[in-house]
Amino acid sequence: MISVLLAVALTSAPGTFPVPGEKGQVLDMKALRFHVPHGLALVERFYRQSFKGDAGISFTRGHDEKGETVTLRSKRDGESWSKAVLHDEGVATSIEVTPVIRMGSVDVNGKPPPVASLVIVRSSHVDEQLEQIGEDHAPKHE
Repeated sequence: MISVLLAVALTSAPGTFPVPGEKGQVLDMKALRFHVPHGLALVERFYRQSFKGDAGISFTRGHDEKGETVTLRSKRDGESWSKAVLHDEGVATSIEVTPVIRMGSVDVNGKPPPVASLVIVRSSHVDEQLEQIGEDHAPKHE
């Protein structure tokens, strides 16, 4: 089974994230987290073979709280994922995929009302003081 899995020569098209399946087939998964029943070394070889010669995909080995990891990053145009982290779980590997979310453009027209309105009301005490001074010092408040 290992030789069949590794013998599959793939070039993943932008927009899909291949997952190594049984008997060497590639599953185009829409999930963000899943497990495969293969060790990290085998899964890493699968992805290195799948993306061989593709300058838009980079590989980084590392460690986190779960153990050994391999991080794949995609800089390809039109890709549906930006990062995939392979976590070593001994006899299996978990894969966490970070999707790229694209939104369509939205045209906004018109003039919205103000978010806040500030209204300052003059107190009756101020009106009394102004009457004592005279009308020529301040406009009449209505």
